[in-house]
Amino acid sequence: MSKIYNLFKIWVLFIFILSMYPWFGWSIPVIYIAFANILFFALIGSKIRIFESHIQLEAKDLVILLGCLWINNYSISSLVLGLLLWINILLLTRFKKTVKKEIVRFITKYFSILCGISLGFFLLYRIGVPLPHTNIHFQDTQGLEGYGYIDNYYSFIVLLRSEGLRFQSVFVEPGHFSMGLCTLLYLNKYNIKNKYVIILLLSQLFSFSLAGYILLIVGYILTSFSKRNVFKVSSTIVLSALFIFIIIRSFGYFYEDDILQSLIFDRLFTNGDLNNLSNRTGESFALVYQQFLKTTDVIWGMSISYKTENEGSSGFAPYLYVHGIIGVLSIIYIYYKSISKRKNWEAYKFLLFLFVILYQNAYPFWWCMLIVLTCGVSYMEDMDKVSIAKK
Repeated sequence: MSKIYNLFKIWVLFIFILSMYPWFGWSIPVIYIAFANILFFALIGSKIRIFESHIQLEAKDLVILLGCLWINNYSISSLVLGLLLWINILLLTRFKKTVKKEIVRFITKYFSILCGISLGFFLLYRIGVPLPHTNIHFQDTQGLEGYGYIDNYYSFIVLLRSEGLRFQSVFVEPGHFSMGLCTLLYLNKYNIKNKYVIILLLSQLFSFSLAGYILLIVGYILTSFSKRNVFKVSSTIVLSALFIFIIIRSFGYFYEDDILQSLIFDRLFTNGDLNNLSNRTGESFALVYQQFLKTTDVIWGMSISYKTENEGSSGFAPYLYVHGIIGVLSIIYIYYKSISKRKNWEAYKFLLFLFVILYQNAYPFWWCMLIVLTCGVSYMEDMDKVSIAKK
């Protein structure tokens, strides 16, 4: 039984990683993973008890189904994907609480170990140690080639256009990598007494992801804040900011140029142009988007994505353009109903944090988001019980 349970946890870790576009998963269509996941969960569930005693459909589940279908209403195949995603959400929310806790604990441990190995080789690369690698060409399942050629060092990749300045592990973009890092850091409440948290934190800092840095700050404030500890929160934030500043200044050992200026501050302060904040979209989309907001299409969305060769297509604005206000409300409802049966202070704060992530990277159905959405609150409740017991 333990072997089957371990296999189950390894699979969940695999789909968590696969959703962030690692180099070994670029060509795997999402619909295949969604279908395989249902079969795998059903098979494991027939061998060991990972689900609640009985699974019954509720009214909210039917509303979630409608939301999944609306957001994936491009074609027949995308509607099938929407149906499969709904079944996946249904199964994830029906895991036993003990299973949810163990999933997050397992992912935290082994994802951090993989990040530590990857970061170690990346730092060797940065100081000039020659490492074996191959040159590959990025092409996702839709035939998009926006990232061009990439040096694949197997444990990490380097975008040739970025000159190897940013650590992104095996993932195509530091922003994608940050979606996994920032949620695990949040769920573990940035506890630097935990060695796995330290590895995740260092990985985040070396990513030089502006979105990741913003999420690091927002998440830390949210986890620290309560109605009774305002002074404690303020002093902790100041000390933590000092600690992070010291760590960042040490980057000079691995980087000759002022990397913070070029990759963070120049993007954060760009003549007041918010579109350049994180390079989410470009000027041509901004013009189309402004016209779109003035039409009734803003309610329904355009049902087609706006993509050009040199512009990004993530973030809230492109999502609203495609899915409309109905699509935005659908995600709010799906996340609210899926996060936890018993809503408490921690659940509401975590829900807010997830919405901040989606504002930067609007990929609500990525496994790295769905897994932490459905399992994260149970894990944090368990951590709180442990901390109270220690007191």
